[in-house]
Amino acid sequence: MLFQVLAETSAMHRPKSRNGKGSAGQKTAGHRQGYSPSHHYSEKVWQMAAKVIHGPEVAEQIRQELRVKIAQLKERGTVPGLAVVLAGEDPASQQYVRNKVKACQELGLHSRTVLLPDDASEADVLNAVDELNSDPAIHGFLVQLPLPKHIDENKVIMRIDPSKDADGF
Repeated sequence: MLFQVLAETSAMHRPKSRNGKGSAGQKTAGHRQGYSPSHHYSEKVWQMAAKVIHGPEVAEQIRQELRVKIAQLKERGTVPGLAVVLAGEDPASQQYVRNKVKACQELGLHSRTVLLPDDASEADVLNAVDELNSDPAIHGFLVQLPLPKHIDENKVIMRIDPSKDADGF
């Protein structure tokens, strides 16, 4: 069973350095010669609130919320579209993309996968990005990383229209 622990730490509970600036153990502009950060740790206790969640239950709740929003969009004539560009033959990347396509099908989204060979040129990948940027049926997309070594990932990522960047780069 998968559990995820989320820890929320409030900045007001973090110990300050002796001069009141920064976190304990960090030198700040007013750091004094001879001050030992470990001395300060013994004076303060870090306080942390934790919440245990059950991952599959939270995931299902999110999917239910998405189904409602997707239905509302469809009622207005918009079928949300998600696309993925996959260049190369990385098995982990292929599995990730298969999972995205399956999730789109389960939610009723339009999905599109652009498969490019491992020897695809940088221009081929950039052309795929340009095509998805201009496709009105695609509302978001991602370029699956890693790309083949001969392709500049940063150049490709920077080419994605920010309003369609599903990864949020």
